[in-house]
Amino acid sequence: GSSVVVPASIGGGMKLTGSYSGNLNGAGYTYLDHGAFSSTYNTYLVLMKGVMTSNSSTYAYLDMRLSKSDSTASNNSYWSVVYGADKDGSAYGLSKNNQSTAVLVSALDLINNWSAQIYVYNPGTSNETWFSGVVSMFRSGGNHYTIEQSFTGFHSTNYSATGLALSWANSNFTSTLDAKFYGITTT
Repeated sequence: GSSVVVPASIGGGMKLTGSYSGNLNGAGYTYLDHGAFSSTYNTYLVLMKGVMTSNSSTYAYLDMRLSKSDSTASNNSYWSVVYGADKDGSAYGLSKNNQSTAVLVSALDLINNWSAQIYVYNPGTSNETWFSGVVSMFRSGGNHYTIEQSFTGFHSTNYSATGLALSWANSNFTSTLDAKFYGITTT
């Protein structure tokens, strides 16, 4: 057989640009690691995981905004869809059009695990920002089952973000949150 040597300078990689570990609630926005986004990278991967700590049977929805280091968040011009199914094929989802937030997680309840893996495109530049990814969760709701959802979103305002702001849509909800931000190189 033959082999090919690929120089180390070819290909892409990821660099940790920020992290957050703490609580996330619905009483207001939690601002995640400002400085995680910059114009250094065009594409970022954000990995999040948490556990609901409020024992509520009401469905929880996680809202997301782009934010800046002065603890302000862009509160307009978001379009988003999160949609998926449970183990029985029952559909769960939510969409928002030209709203103050993008919805990231839909229909989580009780004290259950959730995770999100999202790509964020061009957040640190003065361009529109795109989001895409996958959300996974465990939900009780009478029968124990898992839900997988796809997520896509768009922020149409030119906004140079340095991080994300997250809040549960209901002030009664709380969860833990561990998040890691990675800048992705393609060359």
